[in-house]
Amino acid sequence: MSTDDDGMDPVALEETLRAYPAAKAIYVIPNFQNPSGRTWSLERRRRFMEIVEKHDVWVVEDNPYGELRLEGTPIPSLKSMDRRGRVLALGTFSKVFCPGLRIAWIAAENPAYEKLVILKQGADLQTSTLGQLQVNRYLEENDLDADIARILPVYRERRDAMLAALDVEMPPESLDSPAAPLPLDDASRQAERPDAPRGNASARTSPSSPAAPSTRTAATRTRSASTTRTCRSRGSAKASAVSRAPS
Repeated sequence: MSTDDDGMDPVALEETLRAYPAAKAIYVIPNFQNPSGRTWSLERRRRFMEIVEKHDVWVVEDNPYGELRLEGTPIPSLKSMDRRGRVLALGTFSKVFCPGLRIAWIAAENPAYEKLVILKQGADLQTSTLGQLQVNRYLEENDLDADIARILPVYRERRDAMLAALDVEMPPESLDSPAAPLPLDDASRQAERPDAPRGNASARTSPSSPAAPSTRTAATRTRSASTTRTCRSRGSAKASAVSRAPS
């Protein structure tokens, strides 16, 4: 699917769905897409949702890096725009809490939620009980949002140090300044290098759209040795802990 600096091309998306009417789902990473580093604009997200709703297509919205924004303002998630319960929102603790704990989560409504539980049981019975209990205890006793706010300056310092080193070692047109710790794309670093040629800078460093509500609440509970989480983007959404393969 063709994309540009604002995200997935809505014209190309419409044409593709018309050409393949049997399409059932689309997998997307609207925030800091890997490997391009692109973040979808608010208008492009709205248009995307209009198209998928018209064609009755499910959406898998993966957001592993969204909470690690180093510049700019968060943009509302696709899940927050979901009026029909057709967006499955994915998140992971491995990027914001501890890389060694391969614990992720899904926010979804029924009947998709119940089907996902069955698929999970068929795949590996359940996620590590010990890992879930560790995450649950941490969330009960700590404020993860506050901890993320504390680590962002550290990530920003490391990013700046890396880019400074790459400025010395790499050609001038090789890099852009990412708004997240990763991924780092290979477009020109225009934000840091105003004299550089104006090209296709794919990392959006200062979106102007309104802040999105957090997709996480501090409320957690353990049910059948499985940590569940609520999602503010849809009040009726259920969330289930799942495991993520090492990336």
